[in-house]
Amino acid sequence: MGFDFSNVRAQEVPSGRTAIFTFYRLEGSPRLTVRPATEANPAYMRAMLKGSRETVRRLKSGDLSPEILEENRAKDRKLFPKFIIVSWDGVVDVDGKVVPFSPEACAAFIEALPYDQFNELRDFCSTLDNFRPEGDGSVEDDDREAIAGN
Repeated sequence: MGFDFSNVRAQEVPSGRTAIFTFYRLEGSPRLTVRPATEANPAYMRAMLKGSRETVRRLKSGDLSPEILEENRAKDRKLFPKFIIVSWDGVVDVDGKVVPFSPEACAAFIEALPYDQFNELRDFCSTLDNFRPEGDGSVEDDDREAIAGN
């Protein structure tokens, strides 16, 4: 007996999908075009998992600490400019000048973000519903911003 569940498989977020994340609390409300920080982005997942054996060992031993959380955040601060952030609009420097997107500028911007702002970006990028086409029925369109924390 054959079963066809291609309707379910159609909900998968394809590799290469992007979404827009807005920093509403930053000057100019910068908008970043981002990829998922999930299995839907295999390059990110490979880089993130590389070398994480020690972290897993520490977590299994019950060594959950603020230091481990900060180490993971620091790792993502290095990975996001390489694998997650594709472009941006409205990012300004200390003088209010618009900064063109480049890998170097992106890395400096991400490094400068306060931890709570970076955590909001991480949360958005790890929520696949933010990358689904609008109107696909997975989340009510009116609820998308509330779910994303924006």
